[in-house]
Amino acid sequence: MSVKITIVTGKTDQNQFIRLPWSIYRDDPNWVPPLIIDQKEMFDKRRFPFFGHSEADFFLAWRDGRPVGRIAAIRNNNHLKIYRDDVGFFGFFECINDPDVANALFNAAANWLHERGLKWMRGPESYSQNEEAGLLVDGFGSPPVLMMTYNPAYYSGLLETAGFNKIMDLYAYAISHADRVPALLAEKVTLIKKRAGFTVRPLNMRQIDREVEAIKTIYNAAWSENWGAVPLTDREMDHLVKNLVQIVIPDMALVAEIDAKPVGISITVPDINEALIKINGRLLPFGLLKLLWYRRRITGVRTLIMGVLKEYRKIGIDSVMYYETFKNGLAHGFTHGEMSWILENNHLMRYALENLEGCQIYKTYRLYQKAIGYPITHTPTRNVTPIIRPAPSFCVQYLSLDACRNGSVYLQRFTDHPVNRCNAKPTGLFSVAGHSFGSGADWVGMDFSTGAVAAPLASFLDFFHTADPADGAAL
Repeated sequence: MSVKITIVTGKTDQNQFIRLPWSIYRDDPNWVPPLIIDQKEMFDKRRFPFFGHSEADFFLAWRDGRPVGRIAAIRNNNHLKIYRDDVGFFGFFECINDPDVANALFNAAANWLHERGLKWMRGPESYSQNEEAGLLVDGFGSPPVLMMTYNPAYYSGLLETAGFNKIMDLYAYAISHADRVPALLAEKVTLIKKRAGFTVRPLNMRQIDREVEAIKTIYNAAWSENWGAVPLTDREMDHLVKNLVQIVIPDMALVAEIDAKPVGISITVPDINEALIKINGRLLPFGLLKLLWYRRRITGVRTLIMGVLKEYRKIGIDSVMYYETFKNGLAHGFTHGEMSWILENNHLMRYALENLEGCQIYKTYRLYQKAIGYPITHTPTRNVTPIIRPAPSFCVQYLSLDACRNGSVYLQRFTDHPVNRCNAKPTGLFSVAGHSFGSGADWVGMDFSTGAVAAPLASFLDFFHTADPADGAAL
């Protein structure tokens, strides 16, 4: 049965996009339905802060008149300004267990990114690492905590079948059944405090605007060297704080200072997902009352943000913040917590966590990436040794020269990459992706008679065919 892909264009489509996960996770007791009101804000391009600097579009997959998958294609302009790596993103991926549906969604996202000049597709990031990121690949036995992702176990197979490869793992650490501060941590902090030149204090809710400025400065600076990190804008930080203020406990949101200068932050919040899982995404008519009721019975927390300015690391600030969080959390009745997420190559943070008694990795999330492009698979009519060295994951199997003139294959340029222009021009009419080009077009290519390559194949359109096979090159 065929799969139809449509772009989300109005409220009806948006509602279908938002509601689709309810069908995917119908029988999954660990799925936490998101608040529908929050989802509507997140997909509103006029309101959500991400769209103040970047763009995205949303796609639905249909079969037999019903939605069976969804995906977002994302161009993060702030990421591109920092890394200049031509990476686009996909996110909000949900799909039935069918590779045909998944491939159709990935192709739709890839084409959207390709049209915007991007060469790689990475994800899932919804919309960036500052929101929810990563595909759960290990640790399916419990619900996700606040702002962490969840998905069926078969999703990794769909991505890998579609040609995605791992680029980075993200770890979630957990401490369970806590009833005391670990003795070694307490002893270590006692020694640190004897020689410490810093103080750790609770967040001052009465001066929250000033505190937000400190949080933003430390967050963007402390995370700047992390792989893939992109600074939060003022609007994004304000939006994050607005949501966290509703659930934060002041003595579990900590600021480290040296001479009254904030140099470190740690924000740990109650895992509101323990309450959200009870209300099926709706606050009305009774969801709000349920939320308030179950919120008082939350037993877990998530350390959402933990960072220290680079020049003040390795003097024990992180250990003191862990200690204060642990101590205060127990006083509030919390018995388990998650510290997430941590990049697999963030060895300093991982070392600190793995030296906490009872703390271990219990969930693994994965970011995938693939090159945007399609294999050339035309059957050769005579033996030709390929002389193109393509980008990784870009498949070149063979090329046919029988229909070429003067021993050259010409490709129409569509990027701004510097190239050496061939002197020869095609004499025939070529059709490239539905557009015709004649001998007056701006062409670059490769000369098989000399072995010269004018530009890498990955910089050009994928499919080429001739309007008249007698006149052009068939690839």
